[in-house]
Amino acid sequence: MRYLKKINQPILLLLFVLFFSCQDNNDPDLLFEDVPSVRFEKKQKEVRDFLISPDNGWKMTYFTDNTLLGGFTFLFDFINETEVRMDSDFGNADPARISLYDLSLGSTLKLTFTTKNVIHELSDGNNFPDNGLIGQGYKGSFEFLFSSFQGEDIIFRSNRDPSNFIRFTRATADDWLSLTTSNKIMLGNLPDDLSKSVFRSMVIENEGAETKAYSFSYNENRRFVSTLTNNESGLLEPLNYGIAPTPLGFKANPAIKVGTVAVEDFIYDAINDAFVGQNQGVKITISYLGTPAIPLKGQEILSDFLILHNPFLNSLEDDWMPDFTNENFNQLITNMNAAAFFDVTRIDLYNLETDTGILFITSSFGNAAYTMSKEIKDDKMYLSLLSTTAPQFFSDAIQPLLDVVLDSNGLFVDRPSTLNAFANNVFTFVPASNTTIRFSAVEL
Repeated sequence: MRYLKKINQPILLLLFVLFFSCQDNNDPDLLFEDVPSVRFEKKQKEVRDFLISPDNGWKMTYFTDNTLLGGFTFLFDFINETEVRMDSDFGNADPARISLYDLSLGSTLKLTFTTKNVIHELSDGNNFPDNGLIGQGYKGSFEFLFSSFQGEDIIFRSNRDPSNFIRFTRATADDWLSLTTSNKIMLGNLPDDLSKSVFRSMVIENEGAETKAYSFSYNENRRFVSTLTNNESGLLEPLNYGIAPTPLGFKANPAIKVGTVAVEDFIYDAINDAFVGQNQGVKITISYLGTPAIPLKGQEILSDFLILHNPFLNSLEDDWMPDFTNENFNQLITNMNAAAFFDVTRIDLYNLETDTGILFITSSFGNAAYTMSKEIKDDKMYLSLLSTTAPQFFSDAIQPLLDVVLDSNGLFVDRPSTLNAFANNVFTFVPASNTTIRFSAVEL
C-alpha cells in the first residue's frame, strides 16, 4: 500500500494541476485579452467615446488635393453612437440636419458618414468645380481611416488618399457661428474686385528687403492660387497652393517657404484690401497693382487672327475653356450697344504679328475695318489708328471700344497661365489707362 501511494502521488499532483489550469482558462481576461476582435471593440469604443465627448464637436479643415484644390472646413457634432450633425463653409450645409455615421473595421478602424450630408458633396464626381475636374469632383472622401490620438486631437487619413492625414481639432461654440459670419464672408474677399486693377501681386519680403514679386491668380471655384515669377534664368517659375478661408483671412497649403521659413496663415487687411502673412522676418503681401508684377511677353507671339468678341464663341468658352474677359469689358459692350441704334456682334483682330493690324467690327449696321500701326515697347503693345472704312457716326458710337483697344498708353498683353490646357490659344489684353478692364481673344 505504501508502494502504491508512492506511485500515485505524481499522478494525483498532475490531476490537481490540470484541474486548476482548467479553472484558470475560464478567466475571461486571460482568454480574450489578445483576441483581435476584442481589441477592435475596445478601440472602437475608445474612438467613439472620444468623438462624442466634446461639448462643441470637432473642426476639420480638409485639403483634398493641394496641387489642384483648396481646403474646406467642416464641423462635426457626434450626438451619440450613430447620429451626427455637421456644418461647412462648402456646399449646401444644414447644421440642423441629423445624419448617420458608423465606425467599422475595414483595413483599419474606419469612420464612415453613411447617410448623405454636405461631406458627400466633396466626393461626388458629378459635382466638379470646372471642366478640368469632370468626373473627379473635389476629390474628397466621406470615409476616414483612424490613425492616432494626438493630445486632444484625433488624426485620420482619407480613405480615397491614405497619404493625406487630416486632423480633427476640438471645435468651439464660436466655430459654429464663424462659418457663416466669418469664413463664408471671407471667401468674398478672395476673388478679384472689379472696381480695382486686374493685376494682383504676391510680393515676398525677407527682413524688409523685397525678394520676389509674383503675379497672382485665384480660381474661386477651386479655392486655388496660381502665381508666377521670373527665376534667375529669366524663365517663368510657378508657385501654387490651395487656400482655406478662416475668420481672419486664409490658410495656405502647402505653406509658402522662403528659405527655411514657412508662411501659411494670412490675415485680411480690410483698409488696404490685402492679405498679409508674416513669420520670422518674412512678410508676404497679396494686393492690387496698377501694372503687372512680372513683365508680360504675350505681345511678342501674337497670332495672325484673333476673335476678340463673339457671343457664340463666348458661350463655348464656358464649356471648353476659361473666359478671361471680365465683366467690366462685357458691360462696356452692353452699354455701347444700348446707346447706339445697332449692335456690335463680333470683333476680330487681324495681322497682329506684323507692324500693321486691322480691327474688324461686325454689327447689325454693317462691317467696318480700322487699320492700325503696331509698336511694342516697355512691355506693352501700342496700336494707333491709320485709317478706317467706317463712317464717322459709326466710329463715334463705338468710341468706348476704340478707347480701350487703341489706348494711347498701350495694352498689356499676356498668354495666361491656367490649369486648363485648352487656354493655350487665348490672349488677354489690359489697357494701361484703365487696368480694371480685361478682354480676351481666341486664336483660330
